[in-house]
Amino acid sequence: MVETIIKAAVLVSIIILANVLTTRGYFIRERDFDTISKLIFYLTLPSVIISNLNGLSFPPTLIVISIIGFLCNWVYIIFSHLLGKTPTEKGFLMLNMNGYNIGNFSLPFISFFFSEVAILAVSLFDAGSAFMVLGGNYGMAKSVRDGESKVNIGYIFRTMMSSPSVIVYIVMIILSLFSLQLPSFVTDVTQIIGNGNTFLSMFMIGVALDLRIHKEHVRLLIKTLSGRYVVAAGISALLYFFLPFSLEIRQTLAILAFAPVSGVATMYTRMYGENFELSAIINSLSIIISIIIMSTLLVVWQV
Repeated sequence: MVETIIKAAVLVSIIILANVLTTRGYFIRERDFDTISKLIFYLTLPSVIISNLNGLSFPPTLIVISIIGFLCNWVYIIFSHLLGKTPTEKGFLMLNMNGYNIGNFSLPFISFFFSEVAILAVSLFDAGSAFMVLGGNYGMAKSVRDGESKVNIGYIFRTMMSSPSVIVYIVMIILSLFSLQLPSFVTDVTQIIGNGNTFLSMFMIGVALDLRIHKEHVRLLIKTLSGRYVVAAGISALLYFFLPFSLEIRQTLAILAFAPVSGVATMYTRMYGENFELSAIINSLSIIISIIIMSTLLVVWQV
């Protein structure tokens, strides 16, 4: 537990460091956010996916966990649509109440306490969730803001398929289902590139982070975080009590439901044209809240 807290503190420290360097005007500027986000989007995140899933094989029945990850995002989309007062606010909630920070936070966190079976469950959940986190949620937010009366499935699909990480996930899942894997010289390269993903993701949040919260944004901040964790509690209970899997997998998914908001939410909020500084604050606070809740569950279950 102490090691987990130390790891979480390191993540928060990277965010603080990036924020200090940016606000003090050292070698990092706020405009560098776009460059960092592109490095994550096109290089480090796809590399992490390849490294984590290469050589991973699983029975086809467990693909239902990926479907659950996909559907959990839609639960947040529905609640965002109900909670938001305007189309723009609905879209903001769809991006910042939604998604899961798995590769940078939850996977290292859970792998410290559970076996390889749990790590497999986390990876499969992440694979399903990624279709929405890495494009689907952004497509939905844009559709709602643009006032489309019906869900534009074609636009959402095109948005998802424009994400390199989604394409990589599809390829890697297909390879895993057929027990195939990429040659070692490929994964040697992706391992090197992917090692920088966690640092860059946390650094990106710190660059965007502005702790000066305007009064008119406090309501949206509270609404986003409270909505996030109320819905997470409901999802967690459903996953724990009703899934037909082993206790370890059910505990893993129940804890995973309280994962922080996706690290790329701030990047997509910037692309969405809304308050990405507020998104960075939400992202940072969600890491702290999730650490407390996930650690508490581990203690209660005596994992």
